[in-house]
Amino acid sequence: MAESSDGETWERGVLHDVLTQQITEQRRARRWGIFFKLLILLYLCMLPAYVMFGDRISAPTGKLTTKHTAVVNLNGIIHSESPANAD
Repeated sequence: MAESSDGETWERGVLHDVLTQQITEQRRARRWGIFFKLLILLYLCMLPAYVMFGDRISAPTGKLTTKHTAVVNLNGIIHSESPANAD
């Protein structure tokens, strides 16, 4: 009877270790899942904010900038030695 008792104790110990490791692995997986879900939520919240306020954030002086087009009048041929050149 003593041998079966020791065998059961050993089996219970191994079963306890396996189940403990399984629970630990499930906790790790759940924590990583929560981390990535929060990361995606942060991304989804920051994307609309950047789209709405991105022009204000990227202005170095803090002033609002608007799009503009420059008009340059050139007379003659664009050539490296002419008055209207790339320089």
